[in-house]
Amino acid sequence: MAEIIAKSKMYRDERAKDRLEMEAKTDKLDAALDDILPGLQKGPSRNAVVQSVADKEYDKMFVELATEKRAIATDRLKTPEEVNRRHLGFRSRCFLLFFC
Repeated sequence: MAEIIAKSKMYRDERAKDRLEMEAKTDKLDAALDDILPGLQKGPSRNAVVQSVADKEYDKMFVELATEKRAIATDRLKTPEEVNRRHLGFRSRCFLLFFC
């Protein structure tokens, strides 16, 4: 029984030690975060590039072309041979329906 209690205390001490180490690492990261936080905040960038008028016009034209409605393909026109072939096929079917 004493052995079980000793193991329990040992595991409890290990968990407490791990927890203290994790808290120390967290505190260290929190301190480092204060140093880099100003660089992560949103807002005007210090390295912002000023766009020229030509660049702005190009961007505007690019967006217009990208959103422009495109042409849709239509049915092609049939050649005179195709029209005659269809017409002859229709006549032959009519002939078969009425005279058979």
